[in-house]
Amino acid sequence: MPDSRLQDITDQLHQHTPLDTTEAVHLAATLHFFETCRGNSLSRDTPEGHMTASCVAIHPSQPWMVILWHKKIGRWVQPGGHVEDSDASVADASLRELCEETGASVTDIQRFLGIIDIDVHPIPAHKNQPEHLHYDVRFGFVMSENWEPGEDTQWMPAADVIANLDPPTARLGRKVLAFRMG
Repeated sequence: MPDSRLQDITDQLHQHTPLDTTEAVHLAATLHFFETCRGNSLSRDTPEGHMTASCVAIHPSQPWMVILWHKKIGRWVQPGGHVEDSDASVADASLRELCEETGASVTDIQRFLGIIDIDVHPIPAHKNQPEHLHYDVRFGFVMSENWEPGEDTQWMPAADVIANLDPPTARLGRKVLAFRMG
């Protein structure tokens, strides 16, 4: 593991408890990818795939989460993106993406929840990039009471996320409901 951030995220992944069988398969696939990847598994230059960092911004008192319309793929998703060389950790990449995509700042976060989900999904070939996999680690953030999502993002009730969005995002909605009910 040439990138020191890999040991940190691997340790965190080993401590994560999946919600269901699907997430357990994604967690096992992610750990296997880290063990067998010949390149840097955090770098988007690794042709077979790489880790990405998403965030689940949770309302402080309602069972809601922030979603955004992803123009490239044409659907509602949680904020997230690639791990950059300047990110100190995968969690920091998630925080950076939260701030960039929703207009949040560090002071808008009430509580950091750590890893709350793992998802592996294919990314179609585009321009000079071949089809590859994103090993997406999703971190939870409870937002402050007076924060509102910025342009192109919105709160969505977790029940609507579960009923209307794709299965990986719906799983996040189930986790937000469980968090709010627990």
